[in-house]
Amino acid sequence: MNGIWDPKKLNVNCNGRDVSGLSQADGFFKIEPVTKEYILSQVGIKGDWNISEVYDGRVKLTIVLMGDSPENEFFFAMGEGRLPCVFTMKDKSDGGMLGFSAQGRVWERPNIERGKDYKDRTWVFLLPDYKGVLTA
Repeated sequence: MNGIWDPKKLNVNCNGRDVSGLSQADGFFKIEPVTKEYILSQVGIKGDWNISEVYDGRVKLTIVLMGDSPENEFFFAMGEGRLPCVFTMKDKSDGGMLGFSAQGRVWERPNIERGKDYKDRTWVFLLPDYKGVLTA
């Protein structure tokens, strides 16, 4: 993998199922750290201070699906059952692996809106054991 990937050539797989119906809107797929700081600093009442190193490898995976994607029902069932999601993300343009997680969970579900047109639905997953690249 060369470090540059085409989001239109993305393959996301969850529990052996290829995720279809990805939105074409900007930002439809993001992998970003839950904690962005490398250190935390605290100051006491007398001015004494300490620094703590942060070793938080968890990431937040955001996937935006079209409103009529069959994966919406699949992800809803995974969230309701509090079931783990095994994720693999690949770049189809060069076959490179973007990332993997065996213990993903639905973190935030989308608001379900009814109307004349289907609206995109944003799903957010917590991946505590993620290994791979970040997109944000």
